[in-house]
Amino acid sequence: MADFVWVESPGATMELQAAVVATQFGDGYEQRADAGLNPVRQVWDVPFTAIDTEVADEIEAFVRPGLGRVLFDWVPPGQSTALKFKCTSFKRSLTDRVGLVDVAVRFEQRFEP
Repeated sequence: MADFVWVESPGATMELQAAVVATQFGDGYEQRADAGLNPVRQVWDVPFTAIDTEVADEIEAFVRPGLGRVLFDWVPPGQSTALKFKCTSFKRSLTDRVGLVDVAVRFEQRFEP
């Protein structure tokens, strides 16, 4: 397993997503329970603003082969421990400066070994 080593630009956002199983009964009662051992995961939208096209190519080469499937280690902003993630989205957009692009990736935390 590889490590994601590129340093993101300011503006990364984190969302906590819960995995819950719910059963609705006829009288309006609903029973809820955690789905699995790790019911809360982090989902990060990570920007790379005005970076060289070569760096964008490196990031794309890292995430493209395993997009949505392959796990990697990454230390989220403000945290000190690497966690396991998969990349589920990669976006590249041109800037108004030649040779620079913006990249945005979405990382979803996974709990597999």
